[in-house]
Amino acid sequence: MAGSIAGALAAASIVFKAGDPAYAARLRTRAALLQEAGELNPGLYRSSIFTNTTSDAVAAAVSPLYALTSAQDKLMWGAAWLYRATSDGRYLKRASEAFARFLYQEGAGNAPGATPRAPALAPDQLFWGANVVLAEAAGWATFHERARSFMRSNICAEGERMKYTPLGRAFNADARELGATAASAFLAAAYARAARSSGAGLGAPTPADNRLASRYECFALAQVRYMLGGDAGGGGSSFVVGMGRGGGPTHAAHQAASCLAQPAECELTESWRRTRFHWSDKCAAGSHSLSLHKTGDAVTAQLTPAPNPWYIYGALVEGPGFSDSLVDVRPLNGSRVSVENQAGWAAALAAVSAPGLGKWETCLQGMGVVSRDRLVCG
Repeated sequence: MAGSIAGALAAASIVFKAGDPAYAARLRTRAALLQEAGELNPGLYRSSIFTNTTSDAVAAAVSPLYALTSAQDKLMWGAAWLYRATSDGRYLKRASEAFARFLYQEGAGNAPGATPRAPALAPDQLFWGANVVLAEAAGWATFHERARSFMRSNICAEGERMKYTPLGRAFNADARELGATAASAFLAAAYARAARSSGAGLGAPTPADNRLASRYECFALAQVRYMLGGDAGGGGSSFVVGMGRGGGPTHAAHQAASCLAQPAECELTESWRRTRFHWSDKCAAGSHSLSLHKTGDAVTAQLTPAPNPWYIYGALVEGPGFSDSLVDVRPLNGSRVSVENQAGWAAALAAVSAPGLGKWETCLQGMGVVSRDRLVCG
């Protein structure tokens, strides 16, 4: 976990560098300390918690929440972002060393005998994202090769674990949430920038590199459009609350969106039916990061089939798996709104909104892809 947090702090330092250099410096310092601690004490958090926690019950309860299977990709991630933030070659060396240890000691994150996982950007799969960061920051061919392998797996639906849904979602059986698909779209758009700036790491970018970059951008745009319901006549519906075709889900499983209007109490989900608490103490605390807009009469929605009384506007639900149709009811996982889902969605939106990204109209004119692009897949 140390490498994951170090990477987050180092990345944040880049954001704050221009506007608040003192704060950015603090973030880099803390990131460096965490990275060093992780490298000096390598291992999995779920293993260390049983060693350092006095209560076996607490350890058993917490461990599944951090059920990571690899450590070196997290250390690679932390070192990659520290290199990006500082240009210190020592971090590039440490990222390269973690790259090798991940491949040769941890079996690319797969347990012995386990079915290989399809590439994704997820809390337990930071290897691919780290390669994209380093492809742009360092320009090495090794990192470009891995980044392009990620693009091929997603765009070309390589392997048994990757496939396209009928309406065009690049579905990953090992990362089934729409947030994971959004994270892949984000990496595609991010790597397109690296492909344009340093080609494949073998010299100046070529026209072929620029054409590939356009394909990656169009893949990212296609996946974002899918989540918003796609084009009219395509048969899709939005998975984003309050946005896109059909207006999106109306029964997102989100506590604050289901709360009564203040000062009424808020009733919890079915499994916690007997527990009640006051709106201002809990619901408000759970909704501070997303804007809520009232829709109709405020009625208790958690335990009824009625739509949520509030929109958690712009939130992406987890989605229906391989199906393109969401069963819009709260008890099912597909309607859940989670932090990790929004992380992938926010990253994808930022990426496809970046200046200079190819336009969808260009993609439709044969300059890009919706699925299985021949230039990328051969």
